[in-house]
Amino acid sequence: MQKIRAELAELNEKVEKLKSETALNYAKIESEYSGQNKAAAGVSLDENKLELEGIKVLNQLDQGRSQQSIGKAPNGITESTAKREYGLESNNQ
Repeated sequence: MQKIRAELAELNEKVEKLKSETALNYAKIESEYSGQNKAAAGVSLDENKLELEGIKVLNQLDQGRSQQSIGKAPNGITESTAKREYGLESNNQ
């Protein structure tokens, strides 16, 4: 009977050790998962920043073209200048 109790106690210790290891592994998995989510969110944020920078550059180009047209036209932008500037009419028309 004592031998069986000793074996049972040993098995209980092994079960507790396995439970602890399992809990640790779950914690590691959750940590990895949240790290991957954080990295994915960072990539998404970087993509959004690049897109915003591209929009800013296009806006600056458009503003530069408009300001350039104003400087060339003696009385500011005329209708024909605006049409040429935005590709609605060529100089040859």
